[in-house]
Amino acid sequence: MPLPKPKKTKRKFYNKHIYKLSCKLHGAYALRAWSIDEIVNVAQGATPPVDNYWSSRNLADFQRSAKDWIKLGVILSTNQDKIQLRVEGDNVDVYTSDRMLYDAIGNEFIDSDVVWRRFEPAAGTEQDMLDSKNSVFVKHLPHNKYLYKVYLLPHKLGNRADREKLCNWLDSQVPKISFSPSIRKWVMETRQNWDRRYIYVQDDSMLMMLRLRENTMIGKTYKHIIK
Repeated sequence: MPLPKPKKTKRKFYNKHIYKLSCKLHGAYALRAWSIDEIVNVAQGATPPVDNYWSSRNLADFQRSAKDWIKLGVILSTNQDKIQLRVEGDNVDVYTSDRMLYDAIGNEFIDSDVVWRRFEPAAGTEQDMLDSKNSVFVKHLPHNKYLYKVYLLPHKLGNRADREKLCNWLDSQVPKISFSPSIRKWVMETRQNWDRRYIYVQDDSMLMMLRLRENTMIGKTYKHIIK
């Protein structure tokens, strides 16, 4: 089957890589238990590393994708300085900024369903993305006015009374910031380290006001660049 159509990415993954492939492979946890060279060896029939609790229970599952592990492992083993990996269930996300490596993995699995998702920047923005720091490339600003995307860290805030005062202040800044009722509830209730929600901020002066009001709450901040 053909490779999936790549989705366009507007910012770097882990603030470093501009390409991503998601691969479905049985026994993906092996990447946490073994080195890439060990994975290739075991997939080729070698005895797994000794004293490894995971391998004794999951080797049969891993071997279901042995041929594909060899294909992927051979590519990754000579490019370990160019990649970053993330494992979740039977999914392996491969991040890189090397176009040739990105294409090589895709081409290796072009006739299978191993690669089920791809991400790449829009043509002509690659170098801009590589050179940028904390930038998001867009065709137009969110809601045609917000220059910044600001991730929040409410777990760093104080007691409920302090959170209430902060939320009231944030409410008073709308529409210069995008502070919705759902974000307010999340800021009031979140105690764990969870920074996947954000607000939009209109401009530099509003961002400065936000930092002055509660700098501890501000996480990663991305500037929208029209491209």
